[in-house]
Amino acid sequence: MSLGNKRGAAAALLVISMLASLALAQAASAATISTKKACYVAVDPDEQLKVPVTGSGYTPGEKIVVEVLEFGEDDSILGYKFFIPDANGKIAGAITNTYAFSDAVSAEKVRLRVRGGEDEATLVEAPMWMAYRELTATPWHHVKPHQTITLEGAGFKSGKPLYAHYVHDGKQVMSAKVGKTTGPCGLIKTKTQLFPFKHSHFGEYDVQYDNSKKYNPKTHPKVVHPLLPGKF
Repeated sequence: MSLGNKRGAAAALLVISMLASLALAQAASAATISTKKACYVAVDPDEQLKVPVTGSGYTPGEKIVVEVLEFGEDDSILGYKFFIPDANGKIAGAITNTYAFSDAVSAEKVRLRVRGGEDEATLVEAPMWMAYRELTATPWHHVKPHQTITLEGAGFKSGKPLYAHYVHDGKQVMSAKVGKTTGPCGLIKTKTQLFPFKHSHFGEYDVQYDNSKKYNPKTHPKVVHPLLPGKF
């Protein structure tokens, strides 16, 4: 082969290599990952959350891993699952070993990360939220029935009114709107009266907090607090 032909062949190989690298880069940049919901809520600190994910734009047959990570310098992994993209480069499944990393009454922004290839490079990332369903009242003990308290909670339906249903001996006595939730994880922080009506029954009440205007003991999601107004 002449020197000119060798140079031509080398140039052709270089072009092919560059095109292949460009194709891989474009494929990686086109990768997507998403969840069905913006926020996933745990009702118990030890609960394993199920996070369904879907994605596209991956190399068919090449194993990838989808991880749920804390935002931070250490990239703590909260859960993960391996996937094999189908012939169309798509994945679908659920990460079932994910733990909410905090039992605080708050929502925490986390992220999905997809890694793959021989160097396990990051292919795509996407944000998501996690929360622990709880509602706290401050103060709660040793307060007068009509004293103002601060309610702070998370894990309810997003952008919906929150109601307090007062139940005595299994029967609803009254319901009252206490505020409206905000954000993807249904957060609320509001002030309200501990017991916003004149009670005629002394003894224990259950106060069910939920997003339904009408009381239903089977409503979900909900938080139930016991209350003893007759002892104040």
